[in-house]
Amino acid sequence: MKSLRINLLLAALALPWALFTGCKKEYGPDKIPNFPTMEVAPVPKFTVDPSSDLVIVEPDEFKTRFTLDLYFPDDEKSLPQSADISVVMNNDYKNIRKLKTGITTFPTTIELTGPELATLFNIDIEEIIPGTKFELRADFTMDDGRVIPGFVYLDKGSATKGSSPSTASSDVNNWPDSKTNIIYNAVCPIEIDNFVGDMEVDDPFFWEDTYPVTVSLVAPDVLKISGVNQTPEEEFLVRIDFKAFTATVEKQIIDPAPWFFGYTNLAVEGSGSVDACNNVINLTISWTVDQGSFGSGDFILRMP
Repeated sequence: MKSLRINLLLAALALPWALFTGCKKEYGPDKIPNFPTMEVAPVPKFTVDPSSDLVIVEPDEFKTRFTLDLYFPDDEKSLPQSADISVVMNNDYKNIRKLKTGITTFPTTIELTGPELATLFNIDIEEIIPGTKFELRADFTMDDGRVIPGFVYLDKGSATKGSSPSTASSDVNNWPDSKTNIIYNAVCPIEIDNFVGDMEVDDPFFWEDTYPVTVSLVAPDVLKISGVNQTPEEEFLVRIDFKAFTATVEKQIIDPAPWFFGYTNLAVEGSGSVDACNNVINLTISWTVDQGSFGSGDFILRMP
């Protein structure tokens, strides 16, 4: 243990010396060798029309509408000459199809139907079954001829979804109103009664257990989950969006005086998605009390 302390001390003393002696003028900040050249690229901004179809329930009736714009429309350095819309099916990034090419006006609105998707991939409309997924991205051609693809090759001979300059940082997708791609999933229709009755909750985060609950329908689009945390009095409401296949839990107090540690007003809030094919609602729930937050984690409602 003593020799370990000595070695750590020597290392701590040597590090500043190495940094000091290594920062010579020819290698200083004003002369960094091999510094990469940063290229300016446009950032796509997709917006899906909420009045159009958001998921594919009936492929032959599916009709959606979306807009492609530039996140920085006034940045002349990043303005493209044109844009294309590329589509992949079921994550097959070796099979990229062009939905629309030569877009020069931003924003531009595009309509898309189920039969058009089937034709694009040369399949029968009946082959678009629940579980099928279509992903759309934008390719940009710059004035100097550079092409900035939405889907790129990371390794020669192995195509996969990559990070183009426009989406190289995860921060891009966290910008306000940022949306660099669109995904349309083929799903089963929601039968709300399938979620009513005796169900099961898998909560690996807060309660760290799997336990039975009772679910009732209190409005055409609202479910009430009773018996949360294996406590009969604890319950909360989940609102189902039949158009987007999403679930929302508005903040609500489920127990004003939970039994543990003298906390007060245990509350939940969250959102998630509805898997109607398997009768599962996948939620991410935040758990809070007046004294603070426990964080957020998975809360899965399913058939027992």
